[in-house]
Amino acid sequence: MNRRNFLKVSRKSATLSAPPPPIGNLNLYTSGKLSKPELIHLFKRTMYGLKYSDLTLYSNKNLPEIIAQLLTNDATDPDLVLSQLPDKYWEAPFMDKLKADLFAGRIPYNLDKMVPPPPENYYNEEYYWPRNTQNEFWQIIDDDVPEGKPFVLSRATEKSIVSDTSRGGYSKIHRVDYGRWTSKLAWRYHQMILQQTSIREKMTLFWSNFFPTSSSKTYLGTYEGNFQHHNGYFYDQLLRFHSLGNYRTLLRKVTTHPQMLNFLDGIVNNVQNPNQNYGRELQEVYAIGLTPSAVDDGSSYTEQDVIELSRILSGWESDHAQYGLLRERFTPSKHDYGKTTSDTKKLSSFYNNKEIGNHGISNSTYQLDTNGTKGKAELDEYFNLIFSDTRLQKIIAQNVIRKLYRYFVNTQITDEVESVIISGLVNEFIKQNFEIKPVLKMLFSSNHFFQIVNRGALIKPPVDHIVSMLREFEFKLSHPLRSDAFYSLGNMLNFSVIQDNGQPIEFSNAFGWRAYYDRPVYDRNWLNASSMVSRNYHFQTIIGGYLHTYTSRDFWKMDFDFVELVIKNFGTSRARYDNTLTDDLLSWLLVVPLCSESKVRFQEKLKDHINSRGSKLSD
Repeated sequence: MNRRNFLKVSRKSATLSAPPPPIGNLNLYTSGKLSKPELIHLFKRTMYGLKYSDLTLYSNKNLPEIIAQLLTNDATDPDLVLSQLPDKYWEAPFMDKLKADLFAGRIPYNLDKMVPPPPENYYNEEYYWPRNTQNEFWQIIDDDVPEGKPFVLSRATEKSIVSDTSRGGYSKIHRVDYGRWTSKLAWRYHQMILQQTSIREKMTLFWSNFFPTSSSKTYLGTYEGNFQHHNGYFYDQLLRFHSLGNYRTLLRKVTTHPQMLNFLDGIVNNVQNPNQNYGRELQEVYAIGLTPSAVDDGSSYTEQDVIELSRILSGWESDHAQYGLLRERFTPSKHDYGKTTSDTKKLSSFYNNKEIGNHGISNSTYQLDTNGTKGKAELDEYFNLIFSDTRLQKIIAQNVIRKLYRYFVNTQITDEVESVIISGLVNEFIKQNFEIKPVLKMLFSSNHFFQIVNRGALIKPPVDHIVSMLREFEFKLSHPLRSDAFYSLGNMLNFSVIQDNGQPIEFSNAFGWRAYYDRPVYDRNWLNASSMVSRNYHFQTIIGGYLHTYTSRDFWKMDFDFVELVIKNFGTSRARYDNTLTDDLLSWLLVVPLCSESKVRFQEKLKDHINSRGSKLSD
């Protein structure tokens, strides 16, 4: 045997390798109905899972009809509430009146008009947590907000709670604001679980990851009496309301929102103590999306641009220094106008050497800027610059489109995808004046989106994995009308998601989840030895009905009856279960088919479970 010839790859065999799969294009995939696999692919990407009833309903609709429904958004603008608040709404007279209204059953300041309704007080509860051989009891009582009423305008105060030590518990101190924070997290999960046929909640999570913040960071020294966690609700609602709107509008509103100002240190950026954190991240992450050049060669923004943009952003803060409140404020005395009246913010050649702030005011004469009009206008000048220059428009659009693509389609962007798909979406984004909805319509209707290469190509984030499971299997609470149990469920789901290496609201950095920026690994960041074990454990816990807790009122848990779900979706014929149920289930739940060996194992487990519950099936 000639080993050299044996190991040599012949020229002929090399030419027989399979060509790369086609990527398609941005043309309309079809104006008619989708096949079952295509419909499942679309819904699993744009929503959290796909209920079988929705699969049946939308299988009779055309693709343009489905896309139109998915791209609906009925969320209300948080300004509907914030615009109604009086000046100094944090002071005692306002708080006393708000408390009186809530305890009288009145919902003031348009809170009752918000869609979805804001999180409410369901933490007035005594919780029982079995822990090893001890039983721990603790209680949170909110004296300012009655149970079942929204807390998002009420100042949180510290309450010391003494546990019932006679039953083996031990002393704990909990804050009402902690109860509100956990309720806000639980409320967020409920919006995902109870979503209608709309991409709204998936886009809200996308923007939460695009503009990440955390309510856990504070410059206030204490959480007592402040609105830190309440900012998180109004920020979340801002992202939800603008989720399908205009990107420029959203970016501008996020830039001076108290939640972002606090998270990226804008709240402490002033003429006396400049802080460049947000001036850097606004360019590197949210707008330009480029890493600064090591050498100032004009290929990207420069360190000087970071300094100058930080000067432009100085003076923006929340409307009360102590309480970290709900609305933005511009303070002229804290803005950097310049040392002289001719001093301007001089940007680099990357920004065409633009000068911003030529208004004849210096730091010593800031009083001449009545109401801060000229100082505030500097930020708008910067936005006018980057959204009007053709070159900068393209850079901004590329940054947004690539992130949308990696979130909804595929984390791997090849040269061909970049030149055909990304480029086409970028051009459409600019053409539509940075409106988000038309770009999503083009993407989800496109031939490219439905190509085989993009099906099953994304590893789900932990929150998507867990929420999709709850929605598809239609889990029920043992007390479905008990909102306190529903909130407890949300908190336990949040704990599960954290263990799986993800959390939907709280972030520790300005970049969001590693799965969408950490090249070349991207979404494979979700899977490692620890997270795989955690995912499997939480799946078994939820499916097995072991997700439960105790309260002082009673015991509640998740109810899941697989046979009932199958009967509801596929009928009661035992013969069908014996022959076709496996194919029916797998074609609904999985985008990528199982291998034959895995399919056989699944079928055996399924038959065992059906036979053990067979009394519900007809012969």
